[in-house]
Amino acid sequence: MRYSHPASSGCHEHYRESYPRLIGPMGSRDTVRVQEWSRRLRIQEPWGRDRPPPKPGASRQSCQRAGDVGGSVVTSIYTSPLRPRVTSLSRATPPLHPARPPSPSNWSRPPRAMTRALRHVMAVANGVVAGRGLCRALLASSAQRRLSSFFGGEMPAGDTAGLDGRQVELLAEMCILVDQDDRPVGADTKKNCHLNENIHKGMLHRAFSVFLFNSKNELLLQQRSDAKITFPGCFTNTCCSHPLHVDSEMREEAALGVRNAAQRRLHQELGIPMEQVTPEELTYLTRIHYEAASDGVWGEHEVDYILFARKDVEVTPDPNEVQSVRYVTPDGLRELLARARDGSALVTPWFRLIAESFLFRWWDNLHDLESFKDHATIHRM
Repeated sequence: MRYSHPASSGCHEHYRESYPRLIGPMGSRDTVRVQEWSRRLRIQEPWGRDRPPPKPGASRQSCQRAGDVGGSVVTSIYTSPLRPRVTSLSRATPPLHPARPPSPSNWSRPPRAMTRALRHVMAVANGVVAGRGLCRALLASSAQRRLSSFFGGEMPAGDTAGLDGRQVELLAEMCILVDQDDRPVGADTKKNCHLNENIHKGMLHRAFSVFLFNSKNELLLQQRSDAKITFPGCFTNTCCSHPLHVDSEMREEAALGVRNAAQRRLHQELGIPMEQVTPEELTYLTRIHYEAASDGVWGEHEVDYILFARKDVEVTPDPNEVQSVRYVTPDGLRELLARARDGSALVTPWFRLIAESFLFRWWDNLHDLESFKDHATIHRM
C-alpha cells in the first residue's frame, strides 16, 4: 500500500480516506486503540489502478470479529484479492487522549517515511489477525514508536507500554512539588514528576531515603525489583520513596509528614510491621538535592530527606517492589560500591552519592547522631 502526499495531482475530496493511528499511552490502565481518522491522503491499493480503498458496505466485509488479542478486539477488516487488511483495533472504552492530527509543518517530512511507518503498523496489525499470537506490547512498543518518530514525537510522552501494571498504577499517586528551598509549591502525579522532559524544565519533588540498621550495626540494603520504572535491579538503601500530597504526609514540623510516609513505605515495600518502626524512631538528619536520569524517558529530581533508624525488624519484601534484601557491614558496602564503579554491580545514584559523601561517618556514630543533624542545609549533589 502506497501513500502519496496531499499535494499530489488528482487529489480530490473523493480521496479523503482514513489511516490508522495509535492513540494514548499503552499501559495496563490505558486505552489501546488504532483509530481511523480523515486525512487528505491518496491511497493506491496494490491490486492495480490508482483508486481509494473500497467504500464501507461495498467490497468490505461486514464487521468481522477476528478475536481478542491482549485485551483488544479486531472489529473490521478490508478484503482485497490479495489479503485482508485490518482497519480498526479498539476496546470498548474510549481513548484517554483525543486524536490530534499532525501539524502542517510535519508534512515537510518525506512521504516515504510515513509510508514505512504506516506499513509497519498494518503489518503488525495483520499479524495479529493472522496468527493471533502477537501481543499488545508488540503493537505498542514497535508500531507506536514508528508513528511517533514520523510525527516528530507528537505521541504522548512517557508511554507506559510494556511496564509492570502495578507500577503503572502507582504513577497516579500525587507527589509534593517543591522549590529549590524545599518549600511546597503544589502537587503532580508521580508519572509527571519522573519524566525527564519535566525534570529538564525544573520540576522538583520531595522524597526520602531510609537507612535501617540492626542491633549488629549492619545496614539493610534492598535490590530494586526489575518491575520498577526507574533504576530497576539496582542496589540501594533500605527504602526510598516519596511522601504524598496528603495531610498526614505534608506536616512540616520536624519532618513528621516525611517520617509518616517512610513508615508507610517500609511496610509496603519490605513488609515491616508498622508498629516495629514508628515515625518517632526515625531520625531525620539532613537533606540532599540531586538529579539523575534512569533512561531516555524516566529520571529523578528530588529533595531527599535522610532518615536513620536502628532496630531489629521482621522483613517480608513485596517482590513487585524488592528483588532481594541483605544486611551489610561497612566493608561489605565498600566492596559493593567498588563493584559498581567497575560495572559489575548496579547501585542507585542517590545511594552512591550519600554513601560516598556522608554515610560512613554517620555509620561510625550511630550512638550519637544528634551531633550530625543539619536541618538548615540542603546539600546540592
